[in-house]
Amino acid sequence: MTPTTAHSRKTWAIALFAGILLAMRIGIARSGIAASLDGQLRPALLSFALLLAPLWFFGFGLGEWLAQRLRSPWSRVAFPAPLGVPYLVFAFPAGTLRWPITVVVVLLPAILSAVVNSCSSSAKLVWQDAVVLGALAAVYLLRLLTPAWPYPKLSVLPKLYVADLALYLYIVVRKLDGVGYSLVPSRHTFLVGLREWVYFLPLGIGLGTVLRFIHFHARVPPAMSLLISVGTFVCGCAIRLVPFQQRRKLQLAIRCAGDDCRHFLWSSVAGAEASAGVVDHAHGGGCGLVALV
Repeated sequence: MTPTTAHSRKTWAIALFAGILLAMRIGIARSGIAASLDGQLRPALLSFALLLAPLWFFGFGLGEWLAQRLRSPWSRVAFPAPLGVPYLVFAFPAGTLRWPITVVVVLLPAILSAVVNSCSSSAKLVWQDAVVLGALAAVYLLRLLTPAWPYPKLSVLPKLYVADLALYLYIVVRKLDGVGYSLVPSRHTFLVGLREWVYFLPLGIGLGTVLRFIHFHARVPPAMSLLISVGTFVCGCAIRLVPFQQRRKLQLAIRCAGDDCRHFLWSSVAGAEASAGVVDHAHGGGCGLVALV
């Protein structure tokens, strides 16, 4: 990849990230979410932006860039500690700061990084992987971080935290090749997205209609609604999007970062806003195709 191409990719990544945040801000303002946050909309948006950023920019090569520059074991262990900052920027203004949670969100990344860093360079599953993936699954499935953002409308934030941590551990620290996490569009991802859309269409629309999960509305949605829906879908891609086709042992780590696939996809087909999820085994560009079609 030439320097010009790399610079253009970075520019587009930043611009699209800003567009997603703007679309989310507009969507939240037009919905009832803002009222449910007791005046904590700005801290919530800032926390969301800080948690979304790693997932988004890792899809454009940030993980590989960090892996090349964090050479010492101590730097790799200490670097993810700021993953606790999104909690702090929300908890301080909201007055919900709890020191036990602060310790967990700051030290958990460092502890798991130390465990993963002790692995051998082999790509085979080792006991450290079992410990780390088990810890990530427990954090999500037991909802241990739900009190960190104690509002139902912010339930996506713990998922983002877990996904951020999983990506860092296995792309930066473990340095597994062939992970396949990318948001860069290509012909292959387009075809994967088209294939997944074809697979999903009969089940999503057919079963969704039979169960009355989705409803047909004979109207053209406003342009802003389409923009918000696409922005929401991209956020869902970031939460759930890692095929790990060559390292299936890592799928658990990302799967536990978002299990609302059916709800989100059916909602997006109906033109409604939703929370998170994406078709399995699809790359970023392909997921975007599924959303747009």
